[in-house]
Amino acid sequence: MTTQPVKIFLIPLDRIRLNDSFPDRDDSYIYDHLSYYCSLCNRISTIVVRVIGGSVVSVRNHKHVKIAAELGFKKVKVILESGTEEELLNACDQLVEVTTEPEIQRFYLKWHVLVFEKGLTQVQQGLFKKIVERCFVDEFVARHPGEAGNVHPPKLVFSSKDTRVEFQGMVPMFDHPWGAMLRGSIEEFNRNEVSVLSMNGLRWRFE
Repeated sequence: MTTQPVKIFLIPLDRIRLNDSFPDRDDSYIYDHLSYYCSLCNRISTIVVRVIGGSVVSVRNHKHVKIAAELGFKKVKVILESGTEEELLNACDQLVEVTTEPEIQRFYLKWHVLVFEKGLTQVQQGLFKKIVERCFVDEFVARHPGEAGNVHPPKLVFSSKDTRVEFQGMVPMFDHPWGAMLRGSIEEFNRNEVSVLSMNGLRWRFE
């Protein structure tokens, strides 16, 4: 049995309402950290909505709705949790585009932003740089030698009194053991050097 692809709509941001019936109980993000990450990537996650009484109401990803407004986004992608496509069209005065997610790539370049509890010393910055190079270069190439020509040592940029680091690194989409290795390496730094507050806007919770 084949699964039908989820239809994604691009709609004006100002048509989305936040409703007290759907409070924001998601504490997995740190708002300011997520806002910075979205501004860096110039991207907002897809919003889950319902059409209720002729209005488009956000039921999940409320923080992304607010951040999109703050960053000046005019349109955002949404998925309909309930309601019909016709109701969505009417609620948005027909200003709706049907879109699709880009084709999933096995390997892609992704921004990473980590925020620490306090500034890293020069020694700690050096240790963290070694972790990044080992994970994003050595381990990556060892596991995916065919991509060696596309992999380069990430350039780490420390800012905000050295409490934040950002870099772009090649990610293997379906290599879950590589992802576990990366998180394990960061968790070791978190335990032994400086506490990690968030990664890409998400609170650091190692599981």
